[in-house]
Amino acid sequence: MRGLEHPEIAPVLRRLLWLASFWPRLDSFEPLMHRRLVSFLAKVTSPRAAFKVDETSQLIGPAGLLVRMFHPRDRDGPLPALLYLHGGGWTSGSSADFRPFTAMLAQESKCVVYSLDYRLAPEHPFPQALDDVATAWTWLLNHHPDAASVPMIIGGDSAGGNLATVFCRRLRDQGVTQPHGQFLLYPITSSKQDTPSYLRYAQGLVLTRRMMNYFFGHYLGQRLDAASSADVSPLHAEDLGGLPPAFLGLAGSDVLLDEGLAYAQAMRKANVAVEVQVYPDMIHSFLNLLAFAAPLACARLCAHQLARLIQRANDEP
Repeated sequence: MRGLEHPEIAPVLRRLLWLASFWPRLDSFEPLMHRRLVSFLAKVTSPRAAFKVDETSQLIGPAGLLVRMFHPRDRDGPLPALLYLHGGGWTSGSSADFRPFTAMLAQESKCVVYSLDYRLAPEHPFPQALDDVATAWTWLLNHHPDAASVPMIIGGDSAGGNLATVFCRRLRDQGVTQPHGQFLLYPITSSKQDTPSYLRYAQGLVLTRRMMNYFFGHYLGQRLDAASSADVSPLHAEDLGGLPPAFLGLAGSDVLLDEGLAYAQAMRKANVAVEVQVYPDMIHSFLNLLAFAAPLACARLCAHQLARLIQRANDEP
């Protein structure tokens, strides 16, 4: 049974995994149906809550990308900003699916959260999502009030965390101003799939080796040779120096755990300030399980880490 052989996982999550064992595997569906099922599950496992935020939205750029904006209701004046990039293996997910989490981030960390609907693969394969991130970041710098005087953070979970950190390195290589911090939640950092956590959690959980192959296949399309490139696998970058300070929040029972730890260590070796928090009884995608107390508590801890990242940026001379 899914999850039952892993007693380290929180009991409520083991029960969810047992229920999920009766569902067809999500990687057995074509991307359009996959997205619909992911959206349905997000509504069930992370229903919209009454966070004290005001939500608006806007279409930006030539492609008409949707950005949802979450403004904390009890805060006025200059506020920091976070550009948030949702997970979903570059293939599924949306800002609507992550609305509860991004609203909570805005409320708990006292910043304005801009949640981007970047274009998805396979219709828009690598590197189009990265191009959309560039469009959104430029728009944000020009439209967020006081962008020149407040911390501007970029982040995301899973594939979104991958896009965030790859984009930071692109900005560094271009010699232009980077975000003040990276907020990375169980990011994809390598395509090798050869770590102990990949072996331990390869099947039976939310994110499996088979699911990752599904995601890489759709994202890369005809460019599977790019899988090991630094723009897909940032852990393989020759130089990680000069990147913004980072927070990495990792799930303890996740195929991506070890590559996340390795990426944090690689950034530290390059003299990047990094903080890591492992949530030992959590599984991949726990940020989409806010209907349950244990994942909600860990998600709130992530929000507090975002607030700390913002505060450190404020404290920099």
